Amino acid sequence: MQVATGKSILNGIAIGPLRIYKKTEAQTTVASTLTPEEEYARFDAARVKAQEQLGGLYNKALDEVGEDNASIFEIHQMMLDDDDYLDAVKGIIETQNATAEYAVSTTGENFYNRFLIVLKDGLCVEFNFYLHESYGDAGNAMFQAVIDSVSLS
Repeated sequence: MQVATGKSILNGIAIGPLRIYKKTEAQTTVASTLTPEEEYARFDAARVKAQEQLGGLYNKALDEVGEDNASIFEIHQMMLDDDDYLDAVKGIIETQNATAEYAVSTTGENFYNRFLIVLKDGLCVEFNFYLHESYGDAGNAMFQAVIDSVSLS
């Protein structure tokens, strides 16, 4: 018998096959051959596509798990419209002549680390713990969806 430990996302007992998720790091190139305006346009198109995908996930989750649990996808859609997020991505693209993928990845890491710092300082622990967990797991999926969309364009 194998014993696994980890963080439960369910309140209770679940019976079924165990699937182990191993997070892979996105491989991104830093320097872009495009102008910052072209690179930001790539990002913006990918952001819109990711929002559409998140909307689809929300609708599917709404039917399967209810509004309370599906709302996380709405929150991620809102995060993609956040002015601080958009400004950070644009700033990296413009100041470092970076690719959209790199700018999204770096911004995601920076925002994630802000939540960690707030947690370590003990400020708003309950609220930020939820955001930290959401951002750390589903938030990475959100940023990965943007990176994937940019990579396909």
